[in-house]
Amino acid sequence: MFQILPGILKSPPKLTRPVTEGADSESGSGAIFVGGQAFWLMLVLALMLIVPITANAQYAYITNNGGNTVSVIDTLTNKVSTTIPVGSRPFGVTATVDAAKVYVTNQEGSVSVIDTATNTVAATIRVGNHPYGVAVTPNGAKLYVTNQEGTVSVIDTAANRIIRTIPVGNRPYGVAVTPDGRKVYVANDEFFGSVSVIDAATDSIAATITVGSLPIGVAVTPDGSKVYVTNEYDDTVSVINTSDDKITVTIPLNSVPLGVAVSQDGAKVFVTSPHSGTISVIDTASNSVAGTIGGSFPFGVAVTPDGTKIYAAQQESAGTVSVIDTASGTVDATIPAGDSPVAFGTFIGGRPINSPPTAARHLPTDQPQVADRMTLGVPAAQ
Repeated sequence: MFQILPGILKSPPKLTRPVTEGADSESGSGAIFVGGQAFWLMLVLALMLIVPITANAQYAYITNNGGNTVSVIDTLTNKVSTTIPVGSRPFGVTATVDAAKVYVTNQEGSVSVIDTATNTVAATIRVGNHPYGVAVTPNGAKLYVTNQEGTVSVIDTAANRIIRTIPVGNRPYGVAVTPDGRKVYVANDEFFGSVSVIDAATDSIAATITVGSLPIGVAVTPDGSKVYVTNEYDDTVSVINTSDDKITVTIPLNSVPLGVAVSQDGAKVFVTSPHSGTISVIDTASNSVAGTIGGSFPFGVAVTPDGTKIYAAQQESAGTVSVIDTASGTVDATIPAGDSPVAFGTFIGGRPINSPPTAARHLPTDQPQVADRMTLGVPAAQ
């Protein structure tokens, strides 16, 4: 399907001459000549060939970890249009760039494939143990799923089957694909944190980057030049230069960061901190915190395709999603969702980037100093 740009067919120019079938009176050709309207018709046809439709891009798909459902929010009306039953304990979510499909990780060990045309589950794919993060390539051909057993499942989306399993670090969580589809960044939720860099052409590890402690969320800027990684225990965000896969700066925050998303123009990064009930706004030009937005228990966060709103899943606020104006930082609406909304990932389609986790986090018993801090509600591995 394709879209016709609004306004092109509203007021077509007046015909400069009548349609003549057969030979044109001046050129003698056998073409049908429509004068000025022929140009507009050809332009429209050309646009239909090159402009993909993003009709579903106005919908936000919110995983409800406690309700085994996905709430579909119409971002034009800020109402839940439907609720989709999925697998057990849905967590991660990502939408294809054209918003035709949405992929949801279920912590039982599966991925639900949602057809957004019907808002039904079209397929269920078995993956590794306790999948969390999920990201799709820009062309929609491959899906990357992090499994808490220390692997990433690579899925062929045409066949809906695993084509490779890649060993990464311990407890991989967030995952993001660069806009050119060449690299995949995986946050390994270890005390001595790391990010695995996957070469998407070979689906092999190209590099391992040391970041802060307990990295969770990952997001790539629209130009593909930077990766932002939230470090849960350090209260920091690591900024990675994708050209050499080295950290350029570490940004301190005031509270435990988890979810992360980048604005469409690449100027701002939004980081959720459920512990403090805030969303930090990072200026990417200076890589410093430019402001803070209040919230309840914000977890997953995503930006609308036009960049004017962010949607934040409030996990411990009786199941709601906050709609925030990116210019003013004010909450425009609060939308009831399901039980324990998480929305860990790019849950709004029609954009070229990724981002974002929930319930009672399991921590190793040999790290009591971390366990003292972590009362945040990330689901325990079982």
